[in-house]
Amino acid sequence: MASESSSRGIPQLEEAGVNGWHLAPDKEGSCSFCARHARGARNFADLGGGLLLGAYDAASCPYVLQSLGVTHVVQVMKKSWPIRPPKFVNFEYFVIDVDDRDEEAEKLAAAWDDAFEFISAALKSGRGKVYVHCFAGVSRSPTVCIAYLMKEKGMRLEDADRTMPDKLEKEL
Repeated sequence: MASESSSRGIPQLEEAGVNGWHLAPDKEGSCSFCARHARGARNFADLGGGLLLGAYDAASCPYVLQSLGVTHVVQVMKKSWPIRPPKFVNFEYFVIDVDDRDEEAEKLAAAWDDAFEFISAALKSGRGKVYVHCFAGVSRSPTVCIAYLMKEKGMRLEDADRTMPDKLEKEL
């Protein structure tokens, strides 16, 4: 198994020369790989009120998270994916250890109360935004965001669902 700081055999990372989580910051304060993919990638959505939804690619670079004003991260992925890279010292994490399979639905729902408490406390602190992500940002993380909006904001399912993007289209 690859170490937490390796590129985990991901071809795009290897092509970019990433030997770890990201390259050294460039003049704009971002690593060259992340700056390259973040500028063209459509990988997050601002749901309002400090809640962001997205994919793993943006969550894997502290410079991208900082540029979004993120201070808290909810990772909705298996723990076999790296959770907190060594240079991510300015972020607080909550991990829901689930895979993208129907069999994991009960496990996901069982973690909601703790996740909602983490999100609410982070947003109430006024310190920054919360980035909720899974690998692609299209199933597990939107499910958490919809459930959070329903429980904590009192939204109906249809209204909470309408806040979700059809696809992640925001560009950094």
